[in-house]
Amino acid sequence: MKDGVIVKVRGLKGRYELTSKYIQAVDGCSFEIREGEILGIAGESGCGKSTLAKLLLGSSMDPSLKHLEGTIRVYGYSIGDISEDKLRKEVRGKKVGYVPQGSMNALNPVRRIKKIAKDTYSEKFGENISEKDIKREVVPHLKSLGLDGERVLELYPFELSGGMQQRVVIGLSTLWNPGFLIVDEPTSALDVTTQKKLARTLLDLREREIVESMIYITHDIPTLRQICDRIAIMYGGKIVEIGNMEDVLFKPMHPYTKALIDSILTTEEDIGAGSKRGISGQPPDLTNPPSGCRFSPRCKKSGQNCEKDEPVLHNVGGRKVACHRVVENE
Repeated sequence: MKDGVIVKVRGLKGRYELTSKYIQAVDGCSFEIREGEILGIAGESGCGKSTLAKLLLGSSMDPSLKHLEGTIRVYGYSIGDISEDKLRKEVRGKKVGYVPQGSMNALNPVRRIKKIAKDTYSEKFGENISEKDIKREVVPHLKSLGLDGERVLELYPFELSGGMQQRVVIGLSTLWNPGFLIVDEPTSALDVTTQKKLARTLLDLREREIVESMIYITHDIPTLRQICDRIAIMYGGKIVEIGNMEDVLFKPMHPYTKALIDSILTTEEDIGAGSKRGISGQPPDLTNPPSGCRFSPRCKKSGQNCEKDEPVLHNVGGRKVACHRVVENE
C-alpha cells in the first residue's frame, strides 16, 4: 500500500439510531495504521471503542448503527461505499478479521466446533464444504495456535477452557490470513496468566505473517503495553490523544489520558505509580454531549474556551493531542 498505510480513517462519525433517541458514539475520529503495526485503543466503557470497530467492518454489522460521515479505506476498499455483498465476499475474513467483544459467547453452545467452522465457511463463500475439507482447512491452523485441532473440532464450546475458546475464535477469524485483524476486548473474562498467553498468540500471528496489522481494543492498558506499538485514547466518541505506546503511557499529555493512567490498578510497578485515584464526575451523555471539550466538565484545567470550543487533534511533541491547554503551552 502507499507509504505502507493499510488503514486510513478520516473524520469518521457514526451513531446509533434507536426508537426514541440517537447516540453519537463515534464523532470525528481520524487515524492511520501502517503495515506491521498494532494500534491499541483504550478508554472507559461507553467511549466508542467497539462502535469504531463495527464501523471499520461496515455499519451493517449492527442494523441500528449508521455511518454518518467520514471515510474508511482498508487495503484500498472504501468501507461504507461498497455493497454488503462485496464486503462479505471480498473484505470480511479475507482482508479484515474480527474477534468480537464477548467472543467466547459467539460460539454456539449446542454445535460442535467443526459445525461452527463449517457455518463460518458457508457464510463467507456461500457454499457448503464437507467435514473432510473442513479438517484439511482448519486443523493445521488450530494446531498453529497451540490447540489439538482434530480433537477440538469434535468438542462443544463448553468442553473447552476460556483460553481455548478464545483461541478457537481467533483461529476462525484468521482462517484466510486477513492481513488486518480487529480484536475487541479479548481478555475481559480471562485470568492474568491466560491473558498473557493470548497476547503471545496475537504477536505470533503477526510474526508468522498470518496478519500484518491489528487494532487491539481494551480498557486494560497494561495488556496493551505487551503488544501495541501505538495507542489511541478515546473519550466521549472522540480520540483525544494518539502516539507511541511508551510515550503516552509514561508522559501523558491530555488530562483525561493522565487521569485514566492514574486510575489503573496493576501489578506492574512502573505504570500509574503512586496512590490510585478514580476519575471524578461521569462520562458524557452521548445522546446530548456537552459543547466544547467533552472532558471539560470533569477536567481540573478546564477554562472558558474548553467549555465553548471543541479542540481538534494537534501535533505536539511527536504525537497528536486534542486539548486547548496542551496546545497553548507549546
